[in-house]
Amino acid sequence: MGTDFLSETLRSIGTIIVVALTGAAIGLLFGCLLGSLAPDLFRALFEPRQIAGGPAVSAGSNKLDPQQIAIGLGLINGAIMGFIAGIVTVIASAWLRGRRIAAGSE
Repeated sequence: MGTDFLSETLRSIGTIIVVALTGAAIGLLFGCLLGSLAPDLFRALFEPRQIAGGPAVSAGSNKLDPQQIAIGLGLINGAIMGFIAGIVTVIASAWLRGRRIAAGSE
């Protein structure tokens, strides 16, 4: 029981890590693509601007690089989505395996 539980746990953790890393890689690719194709989108979203009635905001010499912003957002969001997908996959796999064991087919 102990060795089987340990191996199942390690396999589940490995599945979650692999799916999270895959999601991060896909997010990274989409971030690179979006940062290259639509840099003005990120400039419009993240550059400081003056709000009516507020203090003047100066960007100074700190220019935002839309490619870096897109890569960072894609990487983080892809990793989060991959982590969630990995957990859902592990839970669904455990549920199906439990049903098979209860039915006596395994």
